[in-house]
Amino acid sequence: MCQVLISEGATLDKFIGDCIMSFWNHPHPCDDHAYRAIHAVLRCFEELEKLNQENAKKGLPELQFRAGINTGRVLAGNFGSPERFDYTILGDTVNVAARLEQLNRELGTKLLISENVCNLVAGRVNMQAKGEVSIRGREAKVEVYEVVVP
Repeated sequence: MCQVLISEGATLDKFIGDCIMSFWNHPHPCDDHAYRAIHAVLRCFEELEKLNQENAKKGLPELQFRAGINTGRVLAGNFGSPERFDYTILGDTVNVAARLEQLNRELGTKLLISENVCNLVAGRVNMQAKGEVSIRGREAKVEVYEVVVP
């Protein structure tokens, strides 16, 4: 998964439990960041399918993952203390992406994107509107779209 993300221009941020947090457009600008993020996740689904086929032959359980993608303003840079710091991104944009990932479980979807992302990739990605949803930590509802995973 990491190689796929990197090949699509992602900055790998951190591993949180079973989560890989990555982002585009920092520190290197990327005009097509929203599309590249979606394309990377779709490629990760393809790679996971291959891995699951190999694992099935070995009697291992199937692995799954979900993703949430948002775009917007963030704080990017080295955050922490003199003893420990990381290059990362912070802000509401990041929180919404994390909530979208979690929302997949409720909606039975694999890849959810925000309206901001939808507007940047309209006509290039097969997606379906899921409506406005409440997201923990926000008063305003968020328009959500499912990217149809082949």
